[in-house]
Amino acid sequence: SRADFLDGLGIYVGPTEAAFVYLHKRFFQVRLREYAVVPLPGPEHAADRPQALAQAVAQFAQAHGVDTRRTVLCLPRAEAAFSRAQLPAAARENLEQVLEYELENLSPLPRDQVFFDFAVCATDEERIQVLLMCVSRATVQGYLDALEGVGIRPRAIGLASTAIADYIAFCTGQPEAPLSLLVGTKEDA
Repeated sequence: SRADFLDGLGIYVGPTEAAFVYLHKRFFQVRLREYAVVPLPGPEHAADRPQALAQAVAQFAQAHGVDTRRTVLCLPRAEAAFSRAQLPAAARENLEQVLEYELENLSPLPRDQVFFDFAVCATDEERIQVLLMCVSRATVQGYLDALEGVGIRPRAIGLASTAIADYIAFCTGQPEAPLSLLVGTKEDA
């Protein structure tokens, strides 16, 4: 753990709404300073969503005096495609390059149409097991361009489920401990 002093803006983009949180971190405590949930045009109006998001977050930041230099953009799990890969142990040396090369076989979209990240799940002397996450570059870039138009440049992009898990791990003080997370949505009902 690291003691630090940070204020940050979290932006979650859901199917029909956006949520904004302004967090205040001092030493080992996180406090919610402000939050808002605003409607967004639905997926059937995909072209209108980025600009509506940018206008809403700009209004939120201005109304609450939010420092947007530490902004994180979160997307719903449904926006990402996941794949597991078993690779030879020799791939460990240049794992990112190996995954880029293999991405065409592991992702539903071509390499130039995705942002990707990965986590090593297991290793042994012969194999590495990797969890690969891909998100449509067009979707993310649309949001990034619209946000940049109002002076907001997210430092990180993640999934809401990962953000929740990170927060729980921070609060428990056991960031390396196993964690299970089950999140229901309206679509699950």
